[in-house]
Amino acid sequence: MIPSSENCCEQGFLYSQFLLLFNWVQYRPLSVGQYVYPDWANAVGWCLAAAPITALPALALVRLAHAPRDAPLCQVSDAILDSIRTKS
Repeated sequence: MIPSSENCCEQGFLYSQFLLLFNWVQYRPLSVGQYVYPDWANAVGWCLAAAPITALPALALVRLAHAPRDAPLCQVSDAILDSIRTKS
């Protein structure tokens, strides 16, 4: 049986959230031999890693906010939001 795309999206989202949570639980600061890098260095590393990941969704939200309401993308986003509202 072929899973529906809605089911795949939900499973993919839950899988990525599980991996993120598991990595946060198992997190250890970066170390080389006996040297453990300071907390500020770890924070800079997390910020550098998060910058490209958050840029794409942020840009998508900005473009969606400035798009005309009759654009196909806005119609799709309205349909998605309606389906989310009906599920909850």
